[in-house]
Amino acid sequence: MSTDTELAAWPHVYRAGAGPVLLMLHGTGSSEFDILGLADEIDPAAAVIAPRGQVTESGALRWFRRLSEGVFDVTDVIRRAGDLAEFVGWAASKYDLRGRGIVAAGFSNGANIALATGILYPVLFDTTIAFSGMYPFAHRPISTDLTIAAERVASTDPAVPHNLAVSTDLEARRFVLLNGNSDPMAPAAGSLLCGAAILIPFSLVVDRPWTLAPSASSMLALLALAVFSTALAFVIYFRLIQTLGSVGTTAQAYLRVPIGVAIGVLFLGESLSATAWIGLGCVVLGVAAMTIPARTSSARTSS
Repeated sequence: MSTDTELAAWPHVYRAGAGPVLLMLHGTGSSEFDILGLADEIDPAAAVIAPRGQVTESGALRWFRRLSEGVFDVTDVIRRAGDLAEFVGWAASKYDLRGRGIVAAGFSNGANIALATGILYPVLFDTTIAFSGMYPFAHRPISTDLTIAAERVASTDPAVPHNLAVSTDLEARRFVLLNGNSDPMAPAAGSLLCGAAILIPFSLVVDRPWTLAPSASSMLALLALAVFSTALAFVIYFRLIQTLGSVGTTAQAYLRVPIGVAIGVLFLGESLSATAWIGLGCVVLGVAAMTIPARTSSARTSS
């Protein structure tokens, strides 16, 4: 249980209004201020409470820990949902909102914590709206049948996932799931296809490939670029996004210069001045600062 002093210190935005109360929950890497525009689209006259996620991942704000892309720390999800429920109760009392219906609306990670809180504390929200959310409890199903839930918890079979017992009040609540129609990886494939559609006609007109006579080595080089530098590179890229997250993956761009310089030193016999070594060291330290401390902080805040 958090004290009133701790709950009051939770960073948040409150905006008075009539009608329902919108609890706005931002996504990963965003903040309580960025989500306010969505509140205006839902109901510009509503009262708005927008708290800040209390977990960080590679410097990005989140609502709970995850083990990798799309793989949640379910224990932390449950804990953070309880923290959010306490904050909502405190805010309703602080801003005299008791008795007014609360609509929780979240995007991405905010949608996930909205679903988790709405499921575990069904009397808290009248409606939960999840934009680009997903089931937050991994392999653990929910059940309003407390007998079944108790039997599963008591089971020693590791193949039997423990049910999360929830109140039957859940059956009277509304959940709106809005995920769109496209796979989240579709933009990358679309950008490559659009680039090819634009460049191929220009190459036919300008280069006139039917007039060229490339050597065997040139064709092998082209094939190597297509297989290793494009196809395999994108496989690795999306794997990094899944395992490291977007911020950690972006950090690799800063390592291209040190790696290129290292190749020149090792294989081409190049030498570096003292200032170049200092600069490379600063780049490596900067990348470490982007990733390592944030992971340590995330683990500490969820312990």
